[in-house]
Order: sequence, then C-alpha cells, then structure tokens
Amino acid sequence: KVKIVLGGPFSVNIPFKNIKTARIPKGISFGINFPSSFSGKHAVEIIRKKGMNINITPANRELFLKNLEKAKDDWKKYYSRGIA
Repeated sequence: KVKIVLGGPFSVNIPFKNIKTARIPKGISFGINFPSSFSGKHAVEIIRKKGMNINITPANRELFLKNLEKAKDDWKKYYSRGIA
C-alpha cells in the first residue's frame, strides 16, 4: 500500500491493487487534494480504480513516481507467484 501522511495522526492508505496509475496531472484534475503547495513542479495525481483520484505534492516528484512504480512492480511479482 501507499501511505500518504497528512500530519499528526492523520493518513490515507491506498492499496496497490486499487492504483491504476500515477502521473503528472494534466489540466484540471478532480479528486481529493492533499497539496502542501499545489504547483506543476511537484504535483502527482494518483488514479485509482475505485474511489476518487488523489492529488499530492511529494518533495521529489520524479523519485516518488519511480519508487511507486518499482513498489507496484514488486507487489505484482510477489502476488502473481501465489505466495500471499
């Protein structure tokens, strides 16, 4: 899962199986916004299979997207082997 920490005890969990893709937002995006500073330089839109999309602003967008894709790929490989 991806855990988005909102500060203090508040966070949102998104299971990998519910993530369709993550991308740089294109134009106006509708969904749940958790930006600290919503600028095109940092914004990431997480497209979910179910539920509203989520917009966040990680400190390093490219690194976040790279790590998210790797984590999703690792998760798919693990679960496709029937281990869990």
